[in-house]
Amino acid sequence: MTPDPATLRRLTDLVETRRDALPAIDVNDRASYARHREAALQVFKDLEKEGARWRNDFDFAGARLSLGGVTATSTMGPAMAMANWLVGARRRIRELQAGERA
Repeated sequence: MTPDPATLRRLTDLVETRRDALPAIDVNDRASYARHREAALQVFKDLEKEGARWRNDFDFAGARLSLGGVTATSTMGPAMAMANWLVGARRRIRELQAGERA
């Protein structure tokens, strides 16, 4: 089920805010990668309260996020899956708004 544009906008604001707050990766600090990954996984877990389904497969660093009728994946990990989800959600909002005008 696809939610209305207002619900998708609320979800995009939430995902974008949480993704932007992830700890930075410092190429000179290997531990920063783990902190970033763990924080991103916590965002996925927190998004379950909004109905999200997700997976993260460390074998190939792939991640999948489904939320609000939009699904996105990334082989670069959960933070990039969130970025890809934002692109898809914004596209869906535009499609829904265009349908409302038709």
